[in-house]
Amino acid sequence: MSLSVYEKEAIAAMEKRHRATFVNSLSGFKSANLLGSSDTNQHTNLCIVSSAFHLGANPALMGVIIRLIPCHGIR
Repeated sequence: MSLSVYEKEAIAAMEKRHRATFVNSLSGFKSANLLGSSDTNQHTNLCIVSSAFHLGANPALMGVIIRLIPCHGIR
């Protein structure tokens, strides 16, 4: 395995899409998780999240970070 070093100036000089892809890849492999919910009227919702993290094992605790972005589904 080789080690690469990127200076701040080199990152800033990257083409916009290339820089976005590069920065998004820095945290490594992210699994896709399905997160489901339902309300008291049994209306269901399912989404794919990649921000799940482990909080504890006893009891088993998981967390997820969600950033709400206004769209047609959120009022």
